[in-house]
Amino acid sequence: MADANVFNDPEAARKCAEASRFYLAAYREQHPDISDCALHDPLAVAVALDPGPVTLEPMQVDVEYAPASFRAAR
Repeated sequence: MADANVFNDPEAARKCAEASRFYLAAYREQHPDISDCALHDPLAVAVALDPGPVTLEPMQVDVEYAPASFRAAR
């Protein structure tokens, strides 16, 4: 999928559209009063498709995990 280009690859475009429809439907279900959806990290998606425009640097990342009791109710 790294070589996929939604502008000239019909299968990549179809998969992108399918994922978008799923995401929008899930967003509407959780937030019926909002007509649009959030773009959580467009840069991460762009870099996954083409890392050329950015400079990558290896580094350590710490992740903090919150128990279920601290998560948002669904």
